[in-house]
Amino acid sequence: MVFLILIFFLKAKADYKNEAEDNVGLAYGELKIGDLISKDTDGDGVQDWEENLWGTDPTKSDTDGDGANDDVAISKLRIQNGGSAGAPNDEVLTETDKFSRELFATVATLSQAGPVDEKTIEKLSASLSEQIKNPKVKKVFLLNEIKTRGDNSAESFNLYIEQIAEIYKKYPVQGNVISILEEFSKDFERPNVEALEKLDPIIKHSEDTLEELARMEVPAELAVLHLDLLNSLQRLKENITDLQFFETDTIVAMSAMSKYEENVEILESVKVKLGQKISGKTNS
Repeated sequence: MVFLILIFFLKAKADYKNEAEDNVGLAYGELKIGDLISKDTDGDGVQDWEENLWGTDPTKSDTDGDGANDDVAISKLRIQNGGSAGAPNDEVLTETDKFSRELFATVATLSQAGPVDEKTIEKLSASLSEQIKNPKVKKVFLLNEIKTRGDNSAESFNLYIEQIAEIYKKYPVQGNVISILEEFSKDFERPNVEALEKLDPIIKHSEDTLEELARMEVPAELAVLHLDLLNSLQRLKENITDLQFFETDTIVAMSAMSKYEENVEILESVKVKLGQKISGKTNS
């Protein structure tokens, strides 16, 4: 069911711009849903929307007047229902857990103010879709990490080409991501998760290649483009790695799928720019 919902969100046609990291989250109208659902009117450590689910009063820290705050009573109820005594924020959650919880909290919060109409659902769908399309970046290479040499001659550029060629010869590409994804999604209702294991050699190839490229000494004039090469390959490697989380963290896997083609295009664009820069030097 989660898979079908995610596919629906990814196909949303709304065109949204990326926002700054501190603004990422669900949005409804001019409100940021993250702020709305974290509202705790009585300051008892339980969000207003959750108090309504447990039957306690969000405006009173001790609803039943027994001398214990509502968070204590709700903790006991959680344990009785087989859950954790801690508040949701104390738990270690996957991105899918966070997504599901935020979606549930959002709908619960909005429905308490009245029926959730079609327009509201459309807004939530578009906002959730945008959240999926912006996976977290795990590693970013910096310019000061690039080892450079002051020699920017044609010979130095040719040496750079030879080093790159040697790396790709040492670590040949194994497998095709698109073919593996086609095998994975052949049956829409029953994705072939085992097919994703075939991504292992591709991930290993990317890791080995990145390690070698990061150790290279490059002509100073190629430093920025070499940095772009590293980061674009890193993004792609992260995408491919995240695809394997389909069963354990579906949101991460779907985010990877949504960005894969874009990151392939970025990597190819960097390669073209590098080729043009090197050609301009060696042919002059």
